Amino acid sequence: MKFSQTFKFAQTFNKQRGVSMIEVAIWAVIAGVIAIAVMNMYNPIRSGQSASTLGDRTLVMVSDIQKFWTRANDYSTVTAEEINKLGLVRSPLKYDAGVMYDAYGNQMALNGSRISFALTLGGTEAPLSSDDCATIITRLEPVAQSIRIGTSAEAAAGAITGGNVYKSGSTVSQTGLTAGCGEANTKIAAQFR
Repeated sequence: MKFSQTFKFAQTFNKQRGVSMIEVAIWAVIAGVIAIAVMNMYNPIRSGQSASTLGDRTLVMVSDIQKFWTRANDYSTVTAEEINKLGLVRSPLKYDAGVMYDAYGNQMALNGSRISFALTLGGTEAPLSSDDCATIITRLEPVAQSIRIGTSAEAAAGAITGGNVYKSGSTVSQTGLTAGCGEANTKIAAQFR
């Protein structure tokens, strides 16, 4: 009898093969927590890269606009629709139904006058961090005629208004950069010739 009791005890151990649903659930939760931790570490790095890429792509778009419109000596027809027709809207910039969006999903203004054109980046949909704001501005500053930064910065009819003046002609104001990028829901308005 002792043999049969030992045999039954051994059978119960042998029947438990595989993993129970509770164990699977525990391992899934642990893997999820690790994945979230890794993504949170990655997001600040990605944000900086997005700002650099946005600044670079905006700069390329500005250069292309200058190249295509300078010969006519008139920027009054610069609109999101017109530059999209020429294929100048490149990722991370987006175009949808006559409206341009920056990499963060903020609606951009893009317009021109006879002698200049202007655009905005940033806004309330996905506010720029102070660091991203400064990164984008350092990309645009060498070619922009003027730059204003802040919640009230706007671009209309090829000119910019509102916000803190960062650049006007060849004069650059560090105070305009720090004050403008420090505002909540800041926008960058830049004018080009």
